[in-house]
Amino acid sequence: MRSKLQPEMEQLRRHYSVLVKGGGKYDEEIYSIKLPGNPTDIGEGKPENQNHGLIKFDVGNVVMVTGGRNTGRVGVIKNREKHKGSFETIHVEDSMGHQFATCMGNVFTIGKGNKPWVSLPKGRGIKLSIIEE
Repeated sequence: MRSKLQPEMEQLRRHYSVLVKGGGKYDEEIYSIKLPGNPTDIGEGKPENQNHGLIKFDVGNVVMVTGGRNTGRVGVIKNREKHKGSFETIHVEDSMGHQFATCMGNVFTIGKGNKPWVSLPKGRGIKLSIIEE
């Protein structure tokens, strides 16, 4: 049987995300954030860690640059160059028509064709010049 105070106590329940430094005798709380709403259960989502799909580094697929001078830029693969004994270079064109090249290790695919499978950040991954800003 539920008491009259139980619904009020459930409303007071708060959820936190906590960063803990472990490894010693005691775990030390480094940082905590109060979360809105109910917590998400671990393992929720697609069963058995299934992938949504596999996107290859083919010419014409959308990529996002994660390293180097072009970090944050998004574009379509136009060309791939293999250099013997060295890294592979990918030539990319963004939606404004600007072309740039980067190492294959600095990019990952985010969509097939020219349509990304993920939502893009503000600016849609386009690098503006100083005049355009």
